[in-house]
Amino acid sequence: MDWSPLGHVALPLEQVRQASWEELIQARTVLTGLRPFYALYVMHGLFMPDTPALAALRARIDERGLGSPLTQMISIDTGPRQFADALLSCLDPIWHELHQALMDQLQADPDLFCLPGDHTRATGFVESWIRALREQTQLARSRRRTRPPGR
Repeated sequence: MDWSPLGHVALPLEQVRQASWEELIQARTVLTGLRPFYALYVMHGLFMPDTPALAALRARIDERGLGSPLTQMISIDTGPRQFADALLSCLDPIWHELHQALMDQLQADPDLFCLPGDHTRATGFVESWIRALREQTQLARSRRRTRPPGR
């Protein structure tokens, strides 16, 4: 393939040129594999119930100090440029290692959505999450009603 028309993006282009097809496929696998783990990582901050399995996944990310870099790499805007940048980032072995650690953790404890002591499994998890969201909504409404005018 002739890459010369893209010479204005020399550094990323050089990384792509130097990567083998296998490395690019692995980077794509890592990038697409990290997305659902990142979603679980950030949903914790959106009142999603915590389980030992979810906490263990977050710990694998946090113990490596990769929460913020992962946020930068897995952007909400997934246009071609952002995808290309993220794909190039995934050529770095640190992301492959993180992906493998998360996959190993998931295999070791696949009960992501099982709250301790709740035998309804995912159903109880979702019910708990919905209850937490409703409670937060009610709390916000009550704060709005008790707020003095003009604030």
